[in-house]
Amino acid sequence: MTMPVSATPFENAAPPPRRPSAFPVQSAILSGLLVLVPALVFLNRGIVWPMMYGDRLLDTSGLFGGLGEYSTHLLHKIWFPTLALFALALFAIGRVRNPVFHMRYMIWWVILYAWSAISVLWAIEPTIALARLILQLLVAGCIYLAFSGTNRPRDIITCVYWVVILSLVLNLVAVLTQQPTPLGYRGIFQHKNVLGPFAVVAAFFILLKLRDGPLYRLAALSGLPVCIFLLVASQSKTSLGLILVTLPAGAIIAFLAWGLRIPALVTFFAGCAAAAVASVGLSAAAGLSFTQQLQALTGDATLTGRTDLWSFAWPYVEAQPWIGYGFRSFWQIGENSPSLSLGFGFIATVAHGHNGYLDIVLGGGIIGLLAALPVLIISLNLSGAISRQRPYEGAVLAGFVVFTLLHNLLETTLLFGVNVMFVLFQTVWLYMVYTVHSVEEAPPQP
Repeated sequence: MTMPVSATPFENAAPPPRRPSAFPVQSAILSGLLVLVPALVFLNRGIVWPMMYGDRLLDTSGLFGGLGEYSTHLLHKIWFPTLALFALALFAIGRVRNPVFHMRYMIWWVILYAWSAISVLWAIEPTIALARLILQLLVAGCIYLAFSGTNRPRDIITCVYWVVILSLVLNLVAVLTQQPTPLGYRGIFQHKNVLGPFAVVAAFFILLKLRDGPLYRLAALSGLPVCIFLLVASQSKTSLGLILVTLPAGAIIAFLAWGLRIPALVTFFAGCAAAAVASVGLSAAAGLSFTQQLQALTGDATLTGRTDLWSFAWPYVEAQPWIGYGFRSFWQIGENSPSLSLGFGFIATVAHGHNGYLDIVLGGGIIGLLAALPVLIISLNLSGAISRQRPYEGAVLAGFVVFTLLHNLLETTLLFGVNVMFVLFQTVWLYMVYTVHSVEEAPPQP
């Protein structure tokens, strides 16, 4: 009789479990390269572009294919398509699957950019509007592919952080070796209104990484004084005033979210309402109009000509309120630009309306503004959610978000190409999205 042959241990054993990966891209090398992409996005606008164009060391205005100075700069045409293809290749090789909850947040960006793309159809200058939109999509795509492909938000922020520090050092050297403009020092940037906000944002990044170890604490000891020095040297009154408001505002939002579970959005709007009530009360009690209050607070009731600019733009908003004039197709678009053909003096030369929300309405109308609001609201809510478990980190993030929201009342950075502030806002926004769920599952920290 033939005896049955017993199965070997290898035949009956279950296959070994697959070792889980800490990030979607399986290769550590590929993941490491993808982590660098947002830092390379910021490197362009935070260092390379201003060093090449800010002082006109490289003039490529003759290579824009007939669109002249209003088109996308040649450096951007080379840098961002190449970087986007690089990020997309790494993303595709990794065969990344996006968690559903990420897409719940990202859908609002998709809606916003979809409406921006539709608005190109009736833009005053469709070619320029399309070029600017493509640049915007390339920048956003690079940053999103990095976060989604690696799921390593802290590593991405660390890489961006060191580029921010390098830009901070270069701006310090520039300020110490250059003559000031009539409006203040501009560092390596083209205008002091870029240096001032950058100094504030750099301070937020330094504070965000402060607790990550001795090296970051050492960087903070030297970096924070540099931020203050550059902010004062730039004479950017908007940024200087806002940092005095947004730092405590971030702390209050985080404390209330952590201690009382009050949503960040509620705290923010309560603060705005309190400021409005205080202004009305001051007007009633002291007989000071809003213009007089501005004069007393800033020393210039026109906010350095901004009110004249808004008065010029408002009739255009009233003429086409719902759909606007096409994505970024109002200021500096050539001979057909309303500001160039009908404006005068400073109005004819401005690159934007010095109000991010006004410029969104000019480009995409009220529909465009409604499409942008969820993105801004989510940023506040995410900072509050992080504050419930990590109040210090949440306070810094909330302060950064509040600074961005308030800064756009007097400047334009939202949906404004590779603007320093908008690049970093998109980076921080995605950092919060890819951090919030892991934070909610972790034990609370002080």
